[in-house]
Amino acid sequence: MTARAHSRDCLVYEYRPNTLYVNLTNRCTNECLFCARSGGEYRLGCFDLRLAAEHPAADYLSALEPRFARASLPREVVFCGYGEPTLRIDALIEIAGWVRSRGVPVRLNTNGQAELIHRTDVVSMLAACVDRVNVSLNAPDGASYLRVSNPVAGEESWRWVVGFLRRAVRSLPEAWASVVGEALTAEEVSAARELAGFCGTRLLVR
Repeated sequence: MTARAHSRDCLVYEYRPNTLYVNLTNRCTNECLFCARSGGEYRLGCFDLRLAAEHPAADYLSALEPRFARASLPREVVFCGYGEPTLRIDALIEIAGWVRSRGVPVRLNTNGQAELIHRTDVVSMLAACVDRVNVSLNAPDGASYLRVSNPVAGEESWRWVVGFLRRAVRSLPEAWASVVGEALTAEEVSAARELAGFCGTRLLVR
């Protein structure tokens, strides 16, 4: 599941049966209260997702190729690890395009700050190679988002996240929002569900 330098790094892992997860980076633009990464923990079940270095897209393709050579293709490939995948947007697009060209759906789990990070139309880039997007809304409003997510960019992050969600709902085959239930009150979860509905999609409570 790894390649070349830093051979012990877990680049691709199978956390759920027949679903492959791509671990692009340990960097993130949030320090969420509920994230194990904030406490220095990078394990997910039996997988250690701490990366000694960030790897080129070619390393991920080398890790994926044997899985795609099997009799049955993966059900889905998901960009998800202890980090924000869109920080490495070029590698993400290259890998996702390779996966999609082989007839396998692609899902992205993201904090929704890609267009704040890159200051460009990332949603249109994703529309060419990603089928499903889960946007970690994390809160029903800007004040709660600051408390729960601790974004590096501060207050302006919230409007970018909501804007990304609304555009993703319009431009991608499937997009939804999510929150971590234990980080919010019942009233905040209800308000987040209303916001997701206003954006034209559903809310997943994790």
